[in-house]
Amino acid sequence: MDTDQEKDKKEKRAPRYLGAGLILGVGVGAATDNLAVGIAVGLAIGAALESYHKEKRENEDDQNSEDEEKE
Repeated sequence: MDTDQEKDKKEKRAPRYLGAGLILGVGVGAATDNLAVGIAVGLAIGAALESYHKEKRENEDDQNSEDEEKE
């Protein structure tokens, strides 16, 4: 398998944090009797977490690549 194909395969992950944020938002929305706002806030939080962890994962991958090239 080519290294480009391996990299593409690694990057395709399901957005885990969007689902978690949605569940959290629905819970808060149900508790406050305002489900629409809860869903919106949950999706926003999930998207923010997903973005943060994606950047963190990419930075770690870049750091690992640089370390391998130095050796």
